[in-house]
Amino acid sequence: MPPYTDIVYIFHLVLETNSAMSLNGFASDYGDSPPTITSNVADSPPHLTEDELRQERLLAAIDDELFTLTPPTTDRLVRVPRVPMQPDLRSIRFIRALDFITAASLEWDACATVIIISLEPDIPIIVPRTPFMFNVLLLWTRIPSSSVMHAHTPFAIHFHVSEGSHTRVEHRLAALAFQLTQKRMNHHYHATGKLSSDCFGKFVVTENTDTYTMGTILVRECFASVFVDVLNECRTSNASSRSFAEDHCVTIDPSGTWFAPDQAVVDQNIARTMVLARFVVS
Repeated sequence: MPPYTDIVYIFHLVLETNSAMSLNGFASDYGDSPPTITSNVADSPPHLTEDELRQERLLAAIDDELFTLTPPTTDRLVRVPRVPMQPDLRSIRFIRALDFITAASLEWDACATVIIISLEPDIPIIVPRTPFMFNVLLLWTRIPSSSVMHAHTPFAIHFHVSEGSHTRVEHRLAALAFQLTQKRMNHHYHATGKLSSDCFGKFVVTENTDTYTMGTILVRECFASVFVDVLNECRTSNASSRSFAEDHCVTIDPSGTWFAPDQAVVDQNIARTMVLARFVVS
């Protein structure tokens, strides 16, 4: 695996490159204009060798504002002091981050840092030591053919993420991204190599409270093979997932209280997620 700093540097190059191109994603499908995303990574003098140039740019990125590292025994601090983004821009950058980490085998620290950077929080954010303190419930569904979304994004992943001591939405979305890409999708991607890097269509947070964050990720047709795999898992596994309808599936990543979940709480969270999901896919 590349060094941690290299992962963050590469991700910023991805964002910088993509900002100069038309979006090959939900925004282009629905007529939105791509945002302008700037980078503060300084250019180095042309007389440097390729290795020296790369090192200079990496050091400039670190010294600029991407992140600072605290001692190894503590949590990592990600510092990205920027103006809060508009919801559409946040959706686009989060989707780009998902595309990036789907194709990479990242540990929690690197994965969470990439997500937090993409969301550009207004204050420095501490990355928790582990993602497993977050309860990540994913509800996998097909979007009804009657929906205007169906032609572009026929699948939806509705999420409910909770953890009492971490109230920042960035923490919960980092845990969501890690569980979704590294635990639910990564093995399929590397086993088949067939998952396109632009399968994610749009991301929206439908509700965010002190105790949980809910929302939806709309997914394209190229995600169908993963969707089928998850449905099959629901039908055969009773440990961390269960099926409740022919074309629906609920996966509960076993973390924290989900090791022995209160079924009434699970059902309540599923019902709450489904109610808000209707407003997204109708």
